[in-house]
Amino acid sequence: MQPQALTEYDKGIAYEVPIMIAKEDTEFYHPARMYNFGGKNMYFESAFDARPGSDIHIQMDDCSQNGIVIGESRNYRAKVMRCREILDNYTFYYRVNVQIAEQH
Repeated sequence: MQPQALTEYDKGIAYEVPIMIAKEDTEFYHPARMYNFGGKNMYFESAFDARPGSDIHIQMDDCSQNGIVIGESRNYRAKVMRCREILDNYTFYYRVNVQIAEQH
């Protein structure tokens, strides 16, 4: 079976991909795990507190998983739509939903 190429317009493909995120006005990136990317929306989890309404940068390296090919490395600017704090086994992390503003 040939891997399927992932595009920005895929609708809700679920997979797990490591990404890096940073506040718009900094160059300090934080690790995160993306779990869903479709259309202009992305869902990821991170220890980084991304406040709703804030702009962030997302860096996605070339990788493939579960038959999905991300392709070349990509960088995005996105607006945080929702950020929910989660406590799991005495560890805090955040579930973050963003809307992609542009790819660069």
